[in-house]
Amino acid sequence: MGFLQRFSQNSLKFQVTATITGLILFISFGLFFMYVANEFAQLRRSARQEAERLAGIVAQAALPHLVRRDYALLQDLVRGFSKDPAVQSMWVADERGLVLAHSEPDFFGEPLGPVVQGPPFSENRVLIREDLRKNLLHVEFPMVLAGNRWGTVGMEYSTASLQETLGILGGEALLVTGLFVLVGFWLGAVFSKRITAPVSELTRAASALEAGDFNIEVQVEAENEVGVLQHHFARMARALAESQRELQEKNEALNTLNQELAGRVREATAELSRTMEYLSFILKSARDAIITTDRAGSVQTLNRAAEELLDVGREDPRGKPVAELLGKSKEVSEALSQVVDKDQTREIETRIRDRRGEERLLNSTISPLKSDAGDLLGAVVIASDLTEKKHYQEELMRSEKLASVGELAAGVAHEINNIIMVILGFADLLLRQTGPDHPSTQDLKMIEKEAKRGRDIVQRLLRFARPQPLKLAWTDLESILENTVSLLSHQIRKSGIRVEKDYDPRVSAIVCDRGQLEMVFTNIALNAIQVLGDEGILRIKTGAKGADRVEVMISDNGPGIQPEHMGKIFDPFFTTKEPGQGTGLGLSVAYRIVHEHGGIIRVRSRPGQGTDFFIELPVGSEREGAQALPTSGDFGEKR
Repeated sequence: MGFLQRFSQNSLKFQVTATITGLILFISFGLFFMYVANEFAQLRRSARQEAERLAGIVAQAALPHLVRRDYALLQDLVRGFSKDPAVQSMWVADERGLVLAHSEPDFFGEPLGPVVQGPPFSENRVLIREDLRKNLLHVEFPMVLAGNRWGTVGMEYSTASLQETLGILGGEALLVTGLFVLVGFWLGAVFSKRITAPVSELTRAASALEAGDFNIEVQVEAENEVGVLQHHFARMARALAESQRELQEKNEALNTLNQELAGRVREATAELSRTMEYLSFILKSARDAIITTDRAGSVQTLNRAAEELLDVGREDPRGKPVAELLGKSKEVSEALSQVVDKDQTREIETRIRDRRGEERLLNSTISPLKSDAGDLLGAVVIASDLTEKKHYQEELMRSEKLASVGELAAGVAHEINNIIMVILGFADLLLRQTGPDHPSTQDLKMIEKEAKRGRDIVQRLLRFARPQPLKLAWTDLESILENTVSLLSHQIRKSGIRVEKDYDPRVSAIVCDRGQLEMVFTNIALNAIQVLGDEGILRIKTGAKGADRVEVMISDNGPGIQPEHMGKIFDPFFTTKEPGQGTGLGLSVAYRIVHEHGGIIRVRSRPGQGTDFFIELPVGSEREGAQALPTSGDFGEKR
């Protein structure tokens, strides 16, 4: 419903009538309550005065009997005054508060407390307490003679008659108030008709305007403010009619322009949609992470590659600092500051950890993001994952290093081997020429022992430098591992180590060089045994990696590997053992053998949490070239 229709439901006539009637009603009720309250107050004062007067009469009459201690006359006096209908109870007490006479004889001789609640009387004055709930006045009148208090006259005086009188007064006042209301309603109706007649005319005209009739005629009859309002309303109606005609003409012209504009907007929107869709395809297809930020460095948008690379999960990264996504490094914040403040492009490398806890190396290019007008909006970050590339570079460097060391070792080992053979020959000759009791015998045996150890090292160098061709054959992988444990059984028992084995029944025979793989497993297991003490655990586990590859895990619960040795464990001659206890070639040889089998060897270790070696091998004879992937935080040292 329209505004004017809603207004008609609460007509001005009704409001004027209701206002005048309500005002008279308010005044009438106010006068009614004032009258009743005043009369009630006067009645209460009269009742208090009457109760006090009656108690005084009783006290004056009872005092002589109290002085003579004539309690029988006191009781007759109290019983006589108690016959007054307004007296509910009456009593006389001595100065100690003991009841000497009472309208109810059972209270004779009782303390004052049970009769009237309150403390004992201590002042020579009249006390009157009103109990509105019971319509009673509790009066306590002292009996004083020559300045001494001989006792007290107490009385409960009923004020119920006040309520009856008040009800009569209220009825009379309500009757008068009703007459006032009727008169007020009649006056309101008369005045409202005179006031609202011109307004009703304006209401009728306004309803016609609301319905679209701009030719309405307004009759101006009143000569007061309402008449002025009617005159202005008529002028407004004529102006609205003229404006309506002009507005209709302009609306027709505007509709024509809107149709043309709508066509152009549809074409521009379609072109923009195609462009946005094309850009979206580009961003989704890009392999690099693309992130845009505002001037403060907070993420605004990112493509699918960024979500996958930075592992944002279910939480929306928008609004977060981009430095949190790129490793929380100070370098990211500084680079972003230079891009925004100095309009430069920066390229930085940072490290993050993926959902598996493995470290990833990122190369990020940060460039300014500008509008068509050249205003700086923020920055664009393009991040690439260099982890695999870094691994390949390290693999290439390691292969080149192994090749160089192999060539050097081949030449050096041959020359050293000749020298060692001469030393062994002369040591053997001297031992034959001297008896067991000769002073030099022990020294000669030491020379022979160390020369043989040197010969063994040279032989291992030669095997490393000039690897023998693999003798591939189908071999049971479990039997190779069992033979490895058997070869190391003496060291295992001596060290008090427990071996736990978990062989996957799906893993059986593979194509390999049995002797070479035994060397790999032995070197890795021996390293673990040498760092484990009592209660140490050596775990050997196999498992399938798809349909054409298997994995062997050899792990321990030893001290783990220090972070500073990351990336060096497969380097020749690198060892953390005491001098004379290792050559640093065991894991280098293991790496080369796994590589020749087309496998991958990985190491996972953290200080204090043990070390895990993973050897992944192909089941068949196809070999793709193995990779050793020790990375920071996840790979360990050779022990």
